Amino acid sequence: MPQTSVLLEPAAVAAPGQLADSGYKDSITAWVESVAGVDSGRFLCEGTAPTVSNGRRPGGVNPSDATIGARVLGCVIFEALREPKSPRYSQYDVVTCLRKGRIYVLAGTGGISRYVPLFLVHTGAEAGLLTVTDDANTVAIPGVSALIAATAGNYALIDVNLPA
Repeated sequence: MPQTSVLLEPAAVAAPGQLADSGYKDSITAWVESVAGVDSGRFLCEGTAPTVSNGRRPGGVNPSDATIGARVLGCVIFEALREPKSPRYSQYDVVTCLRKGRIYVLAGTGGISRYVPLFLVHTGAEAGLLTVTDDANTVAIPGVSALIAATAGNYALIDVNLPA
């Protein structure tokens, strides 16, 4: 029997926090300090005791802090072998954070565009997501740029190159 239809649109391109390729990457591990936990594809900042490798959602980051790039640990990498739950990683779970490389993320309100500065959301339900919106709820994040743009709630591909 001949085929009569073809589906050209895949169900999903990626998952938040999925690495885009197997090229060079630099990552670190940290345990989740935040009681609320964290999902993959979101950025973590240094915790209250950064000497013990703990990370927290960026809810306590001061937006006027000029050293935010040094305080961002990285973007939480998706690990398919972990049991799916919401949020994916609970308090005290050990996560891997991407510091250099390409990764898929969900765009925050305002979306993500190429060739413009990106901002890290540090308040509310979108804490840890990126956006192009520069307001009181966001802070500039150096070393992160968009390779594939996305509207709010859709997948974007970003290049992460955080300072050492």
